[in-house]
Amino acid sequence: MSIFISYCSKDEAYAVILERALTVNHYDTWFAPKDIEPGENFVHEIGRELSPHKAKDLVGRIDEDQKHFKDANYFILLLSQNSMRSRWVRREFLLADQKQLPILVLHIDHSKLSDEFSAMLIDTQIMPAYQMKPSALSTVLDKLQKAFPQTEKEKGASIHKERLTYDQIGIYPIASGDPYFTEGETLRITLGKGQFYLSPPADCMTDPVNREYLTQHHFAAKDIVFGDTLESICAKIPVDGIHEMIEDSRRKIFQQFLNQENGCYFNNGKYGVSHISRFERTENMAEEPILRMELYVTDYFTHRVMKDVCKKLAVTHANYIRDLDYGNIQEERILFTSLGINLLLSEKGERVLLTSRSTNAAETYRRHNYSLSVIEGVSISDYDTFNQSVKVQYSVFRGLQEELGVDDSYIQMDSLRFYDLFVNPKNLEMGLSCSLELKKDYSLKQDIVKLHGKDEQLEVSGKKIVEVSSLETFIVNNMAGMLPQAVHTLCVYLETMGVFLLDRMHRTLLRDRTSVIAKDGVSNVCGDTYVWSDNYIAVIDGATPKGEMLWDGLRGDVYVAKLIADAITEMDPELSAPEAMTHINEVVRQSYNAHAVDFTKLTPAERLQASVLIYSVSRHEVWSFGDCMLRINQRNFINRKEGDQLFAALRAFCIQIERDRRGDGADEQELSIYGRERILPYLKEYISLANRNVPFGYDVIDGGHINPEHVKVYAVQKDDCVVMASDGYPVLYDTFEDTEEHLHRLLEADPYCIDVLRDTKGIAPGNQSFDDRTYVSFRVG
Repeated sequence: MSIFISYCSKDEAYAVILERALTVNHYDTWFAPKDIEPGENFVHEIGRELSPHKAKDLVGRIDEDQKHFKDANYFILLLSQNSMRSRWVRREFLLADQKQLPILVLHIDHSKLSDEFSAMLIDTQIMPAYQMKPSALSTVLDKLQKAFPQTEKEKGASIHKERLTYDQIGIYPIASGDPYFTEGETLRITLGKGQFYLSPPADCMTDPVNREYLTQHHFAAKDIVFGDTLESICAKIPVDGIHEMIEDSRRKIFQQFLNQENGCYFNNGKYGVSHISRFERTENMAEEPILRMELYVTDYFTHRVMKDVCKKLAVTHANYIRDLDYGNIQEERILFTSLGINLLLSEKGERVLLTSRSTNAAETYRRHNYSLSVIEGVSISDYDTFNQSVKVQYSVFRGLQEELGVDDSYIQMDSLRFYDLFVNPKNLEMGLSCSLELKKDYSLKQDIVKLHGKDEQLEVSGKKIVEVSSLETFIVNNMAGMLPQAVHTLCVYLETMGVFLLDRMHRTLLRDRTSVIAKDGVSNVCGDTYVWSDNYIAVIDGATPKGEMLWDGLRGDVYVAKLIADAITEMDPELSAPEAMTHINEVVRQSYNAHAVDFTKLTPAERLQASVLIYSVSRHEVWSFGDCMLRINQRNFINRKEGDQLFAALRAFCIQIERDRRGDGADEQELSIYGRERILPYLKEYISLANRNVPFGYDVIDGGHINPEHVKVYAVQKDDCVVMASDGYPVLYDTFEDTEEHLHRLLEADPYCIDVLRDTKGIAPGNQSFDDRTYVSFRVG
């Protein structure tokens, strides 16, 4: 089957994505940049490709030339603001329409149809395909397969019928660029003030030879751990003996540096990851996901020590590694001492370059036959002093030059694409997957493989060129001998071409579970609730009241939760996220009026407050306003208020001081209550910062002035697995049973919530937990 792709030249990047996806899936395409040679008449060439004869004159003679349209079986139009202004696109569409070709229109931006195109496309199917994301490609391929069934041979049937899982690959996804991040726009990386350096073993300083070595390599003379002590940082990580693990690894890695083995040849500066923002769409309600990362300064010696520790933890403390929240690594940031760039070099999207890692490279890669074109860690060389930011694109170009000898004269600079952020749980190394293309007049085989980089002997032992059309088969056959980062990056790269080898959906997980549990076990006096209607699924968490006021005989949290649940049930299904928050807040405002209560004169402690998490069925979005908890496809989003974290620490501090004052035998229950009473005045004052754009300000539905534009919007797709819950859980898992088990394990270890379960309140007498909790899980249909 031959497919004609019509587009405006300004949208060529998206046309390239579509053409490659069709080609990789064994469809014949006609695509102007590929099929028209320089100097040929563009109008005549279009007529010739759609028929065996060269059209004499396409302009003004559409009726006369329709008989020449013989070869094309299908017509795809990339509809955009640009293409609606193009006379060539208009003429191509009319030619296809006159030939009565099946026509599929892919709307690749959010432009409004012009009057002319509204009339032209009145009987034509228009499919949303924003930026030609993988989901759009999948739909296009499904549609083509139904319209024109291919044989197994034509489809190039995969030898691997089941999709790969993250567990099989050995990768945990953190954020997806869908289809890719843009550095500086949707990918923002800043450098914080933190520093983490481990010094060599203390007794090694007595050896003159070692001292000379240390002087040459600029090791830290003493530990520098984010302005704190190593012992104090380790005390915050719930792993027994972690400080001893670090000491053992410190000695082991230092000896490797002295002996120059396992890739430990020299020490230099690099970056670790101190914070990853919640993956959300917040700025101007834009479609693009925003990923923010904050880095800290460390060095290669420290990195190698901590990687050795992480490998031990992956074996001895697998549950701890599994439970880590990779979106919130503030306490465990000493474990994340690297951000790796995983680069795939491509030639016209038709073939890619893989390398074999040298046995001189770090031990992480020694066992693997195939890697990516370049694997490079982000280092202090990649700091842009002019813009005062870290440029990961510098890592890409530096790695190409050092490992392959490829400078920017060979590459198409605007083709750099960042796809996913992920972590390898076996060593807690974070990586960004990306791809880059050669300029059109260069070849991997003829030009690139014969080049040599200055670090090639230390990093690369061999090079292999793989055709993209056979890349899926290559991955399946060689996965056991490939670096996990390489398998993942190759799978993501194939997704941009409509080949889905990776199962992102985790279909084996349990779904459709709802549960509401009051902290005292009596469900009819619970400040949490949920909604499950045809238009919305929601979790509502009423804030624990700080005053004594009752509303229709109910506690404030119980009353406001029911009030909002009823409002969401009756809400217009077509509302946007800000409109929905405004509507819900207005319902609470009207409730004050119905009770003859003046909000402006009500003390903050008596205000009704609630956080909400809503899934919109019509918009396929999850909206978050407040501090409820969300999990999408095994990725957690915990929106805890900054003030709550401060007060939880203050309560623990007050309890510790009072315990020391009372001495041994102090009643822990009394201490827990004492700590809550000490911070309660601050909690009441804290409410005055609700919905204010000030330090420690927070968003909450309260019937007063809110900032509806602050709502966080998470786009989800068909088959995505979603878990929504109130903040009564410390961590969410994909099943209710696992989530409850984790909570009760922590409650048993810390019933008064001052240590591993630190909170602003403990378990009150007669209660079973520190807070009400609601759990809802479902799969998007």
